[in-house]
Amino acid sequence: MKIRVGVMTSWAWTASVRPGLEGSSGRLDHMTLEENVQLALAKAQRQFPPEPKVVGMEHELIVDSTGDDAVEILVKLDEATPEDQWMPAWLEPIAKAIRESLRQDGIDLWPYMHFLTPSEEREAEAEMEEAERAFDAAQGEQHR
Repeated sequence: MKIRVGVMTSWAWTASVRPGLEGSSGRLDHMTLEENVQLALAKAQRQFPPEPKVVGMEHELIVDSTGDDAVEILVKLDEATPEDQWMPAWLEPIAKAIRESLRQDGIDLWPYMHFLTPSEEREAEAEMEEAERAFDAAQGEQHR
């Protein structure tokens, strides 16, 4: 399995997920941080170059390994993306649009961006489920 980690990003082990983080970008006080991030990512997507083709994005508010609030962003590229378009020169304009949109909307969370295809995401999810089942089985064995 290959998961490609994008330009100017890094993988962080997440300590916990905080789906209920409330906040404001200062732009619209009645909106949650989650809603502001979603809007900023939608705005960024309008700035993406035509290639490589982005077919979707997902995000999650997290606390990273250093204890800082952050946003993890999965940028899903078309399955037919040529191998050369996985190079930093092709991915950086996407990452830059995301960073700038978050910054312009006053969102000061560090964006951890991961680039992958939908099939790579499904493969990673299946591997995670298998690892969770193995962990649960091992825990069950310890308690006997």
